[in-house]
Amino acid sequence: MLNGNRHKLALVIEDDVAVRQRLIDLLNSNGYCATGVGSIAETLVLANLQDFEAILLDWHLPDGTADDLLSKLLARAPAAASIVVTGDADIGASIAALRHGAVDYLVKPIDPNCVQASLARIENIRECKKRFAQCERLAAIGQAVTSVAHESRNALQRIQSRAELMELDLAHDPKKMDDLRVIKSASLSLRNMFEELREFAAPIVLEKENCQLCQLIGRAWHSLAALPEARLASFVCDLPDVEVLVDPLRMEQVFRNLFENALAACPTPAKIEVTCSAANRADQNRLRIVVRDNGPGFSYEQKEKAFEPFFTTKSKGTGLGLPICNRILEQHQGWLEIVPSSEPGACIIITLPLELVVARSTKGALEVCQVT
Repeated sequence: MLNGNRHKLALVIEDDVAVRQRLIDLLNSNGYCATGVGSIAETLVLANLQDFEAILLDWHLPDGTADDLLSKLLARAPAAASIVVTGDADIGASIAALRHGAVDYLVKPIDPNCVQASLARIENIRECKKRFAQCERLAAIGQAVTSVAHESRNALQRIQSRAELMELDLAHDPKKMDDLRVIKSASLSLRNMFEELREFAAPIVLEKENCQLCQLIGRAWHSLAALPEARLASFVCDLPDVEVLVDPLRMEQVFRNLFENALAACPTPAKIEVTCSAANRADQNRLRIVVRDNGPGFSYEQKEKAFEPFFTTKSKGTGLGLPICNRILEQHQGWLEIVPSSEPGACIIITLPLELVVARSTKGALEVCQVT
């Protein structure tokens, strides 16, 4: 199992060779790349001690106790989660272990289920810390962006109004009118960029209501009718006639962004197709909405970075569209993913919990509605 693009490293500190190997095997079967040592001295000479994410150690070791080692581990490997595994069910030792930074205290004989549960708690704690740190960063960005966007909006509005007044005086001068159009276009681009930054940093609050999925997607497409490339595009939406409980404005935003990206990437005439099906993933029923186009698709690097803020392949753009879409879907307990396809073009899948489907057509779940 991989964590990102690397193995999660784990260390077992245990002088009993048989027990050490059993713990190593348990860690390896739970997605870690584990190694082991038999003493405190062997532990402290490890050059990569700071790289371990989980450390399992016996309380009694040949050259000391875990009480002596835990504080040193905390200093040398601050990101590692330490679990004491011992044959002594001593309440005093367990309290001391937790005070010195251990996240759990397990008693031998080893119960694989207990070890797995402890490892799962470690992952949950680590994930919660990451999310909390991300929320703090977003909150800080949000405060700064809100202030900057407010001041910039006022300045850009003044530029826009003055440019419009100048247009009245310079209507007879085509060259200067072209310059004014460039100024107005640049100010509009800046305003849109600040709005995207503000939206990315702000918390997403959903206002859910029952919506016909096919109609929602149709509105997203028709909102792009004014775009020149949309007028020449072929759009087909084949969906089961279902009603979903979602935030309609937010979900329209998701589909509109995907359609805009497809129109920008595809050759003329663009071809965009939306289909839908039920799927089973991790024992949970899901609704999968597939958006395909006839563009160049995504390279490996683009797939890896598509949801990173500020990454974009467009000459104009902030690179916040897909990250914002992904955040909206996460608030709906869903997700967005770019998947390989045997057909040319991009293939993007929106996955939503089937619980959000509140009604199906009485004529059958597979009835197809078409929007063209």
